[in-house]
Amino acid sequence: MPPWDLAVQAPDIAVLVVLKEEFAELKRELSQRWFARENPTYAGYDYFWIDPVGGYRCVATFAGRMGTEEAAHASDRLLEFKPAVIVNIGIAAPDLVVAYAKTTKIRPKPTGRKSL
Repeated sequence: MPPWDLAVQAPDIAVLVVLKEEFAELKRELSQRWFARENPTYAGYDYFWIDPVGGYRCVATFAGRMGTEEAAHASDRLLEFKPAVIVNIGIAAPDLVVAYAKTTKIRPKPTGRKSL
């Protein structure tokens, strides 16, 4: 069982992890303190723990692959717990960063004066 009653209290923090390398780091830090529970609706497990410093109730899930569809499914999975906040941990895929950078524009900071 999770370390608190999910029917009574929602998680404070839900953590979305995409890649197995990123999940390995979370596991390295927290596996001694978390409870793994098979998700009854989705394939795989959800991981529950209470933060020892702040006392936050936390849940994490692992998407397993990059992509907007996978992220949406994992987010839906976490939203079923009704957390106060969802945090996505990991790195941005380089192609997404480059695509974002291509659409940005550098603009001068407004000075408050009109040009003649």
